[in-house]
Amino acid sequence: MLTKYAATVKNLRGVLLFFEQEDAASSIEWLMKHFRYRNLGIPPSLGEKIEIKKPFVELIYPSGELKKLVELLTNMRIERNAAEAVVLASAYISPIFALDEKSVRFLRPLEAGSVRTSKKLTNRDMKLHLRIADYTVLDFYSWSVENSERFWTCHEVEKLLNERKKKIEKDAKRYWRISGEGKKFLMYLDSLQFICERKGLEKLRKLDPSWASAGLAIGAAICTPKEFIHE
Repeated sequence: MLTKYAATVKNLRGVLLFFEQEDAASSIEWLMKHFRYRNLGIPPSLGEKIEIKKPFVELIYPSGELKKLVELLTNMRIERNAAEAVVLASAYISPIFALDEKSVRFLRPLEAGSVRTSKKLTNRDMKLHLRIADYTVLDFYSWSVENSERFWTCHEVEKLLNERKKKIEKDAKRYWRISGEGKKFLMYLDSLQFICERKGLEKLRKLDPSWASAGLAIGAAICTPKEFIHE
């Protein structure tokens, strides 16, 4: 299991989330066309909605603790498919591609910041900002997982949450080329902030931090990417 997990992490471009296949079709087609040599992750809950063939790869849970984390979020009223995508995207160190409006809506309770734009992007612009989103997730990962582990033992919860908020505010400056008013292009996701706000920290602390924290990194979701592209 861990061998497959490690091999998948190395070449994963992002994790897909969608509910209405017809609405997501144009974004899926664009991703397949422009990222032929990188894999796109399909969470188990979406396995029946799409044929698993290149560039798609079905994601596995590298640990049962991550399944328990999904259950915790689901019990706190996060839609199950959205919870699974967020936890697995964190564990696989990848951004989420939220391919329809329903996906964006179900992720919104976990939102901890955003980047908006009114610009129409070329294919080149979009590929650049998807790479930047990759760096966002990668650069957050080690720091935010270590920060997450501290919630099991530290009582200064607000201090730890503020550290995460400051990281997000700083990272948003990466998107200066497109940032402004308009439609939401990217959402920062923080499950840990949501859990703390909903008084769920004691339940979280019943999980093994060595694995659960891997599902609690600050994440990023690209919102309905095809809508921004002007070809």
